[in-house]
Amino acid sequence: MEQMVRSLTRHFTAINRLCEALAIPDEINQEIAEGVIALIHNSAVQKIQADDFE
Repeated sequence: MEQMVRSLTRHFTAINRLCEALAIPDEINQEIAEGVIALIHNSAVQKIQADDFE
């Protein structure tokens, strides 16, 4: 879990810097972050549900 937190922190920091460098509005940056979080959440839920049927 610690490794995942470090990795996500590093990647979200990179996204924030990129958005800042490209003058992407904070609202768009927030949407990107929420999309990434939703993908991670959905993949975790799908994996748990798939494990129930094995």
